[in-house]
Amino acid sequence: MRNLTITRNKSFVGCAMKDQVYVQDDLAPELTISGVPCRKIGEIKNGETKTFQIGEGELQVFLIADKLSKDYCHGTVTVPQGQEDVSYSGKHAYTFGSNPFRFDGVIYTEEQLAEQKKQARKGSIITVIAVVVGLIVGSLASGAFHTASPKTFTKDDFQITLTDEFSSVGVDGFYAAYQSKSVLLFAQREAKADLDEMTLAEYGALVCELNEMTDADMHQGSDFYWFSFTKTVDGEDVYYVAVCCEGTDAFWIVNFATPVSNRDTYHDTFLEWAESIAVK
Repeated sequence: MRNLTITRNKSFVGCAMKDQVYVQDDLAPELTISGVPCRKIGEIKNGETKTFQIGEGELQVFLIADKLSKDYCHGTVTVPQGQEDVSYSGKHAYTFGSNPFRFDGVIYTEEQLAEQKKQARKGSIITVIAVVVGLIVGSLASGAFHTASPKTFTKDDFQITLTDEFSSVGVDGFYAAYQSKSVLLFAQREAKADLDEMTLAEYGALVCELNEMTDADMHQGSDFYWFSFTKTVDGEDVYYVAVCCEGTDAFWIVNFATPVSNRDTYHDTFLEWAESIAVK
C-alpha cells in the first residue's frame, strides 16, 4: 500500500459541499463512474488536505459531488503504478450549472480530454441548453407575458421576493435556483467555519479574486455588496449581477442571469429583488 494525498484548494466555487473520493477498484466496486468501477475511500472539504491509502497498481482517482452528477461533473487523475507516495492538488472550476473539480498540473491524455468535453456537453444539455437558451428564446417571444405579481420564495435558510413568473428549479451545486422566461437566479451558501474570519466586504473581494474578476467594480446595497459581469455561455452572452449577503453562520452569493440583450431591462430590477433577500 502507499499514500495518496489530496489538497482541495480553497475556492468559492462548490465551497459548501464535501467531495467524495473514489478510486478504481475492479474487484470490489461500489459505484461506476464514466464506465470505471470504483470504491469510495473518503471525503474532503473545501480548503482541506487529506491522505488516503491506495494500492500500488495504476488506477484512476475521482472526486465527485454526488452520485446524480458523477458522470458529467467530476475530477479525475490517473495515478501511475509504483510504490512511492503521491500527492495532488486542485479546486473546483466554475461553469454554468456544474462546478467540476480540476486537478492542478495534470497532463491529460486525448481520451481524458475527450471525456472532459463530453462532461461539459452533458452539463450544458442539463443546464445551459435547458435554462439559458430557454431564457433567450423566452425573452424574444411576443405576447407571452402577463402582468406579474410579487411572489416570495423560501427554501430553508434562504428567502427572496420575485414575481409569480418564476418557479423553483433544481440546479446541481446550488442551494436554491429560480427561473422565469427571461431570468435565472441561483444561490450558494458558504459556511463561515470554512473561511478565515472576514467581513462581508472582504468576502465579496474574495469572491472576485477567486473567480479572476479583480477588475470588477464592487458596489454596496442596503445590507449586501454586488458586482456585475458578462460571460459567454454556449456561444451566447449572458449578463450577471452577483450579490454577496451575510447570515449568522454563512455567507451567500446570489447570481441573477439574463441574456445580455436584457441588461438594461433587468439591471435595476435585479437590485430591487436583491433588497428582498433574507438569509439566516
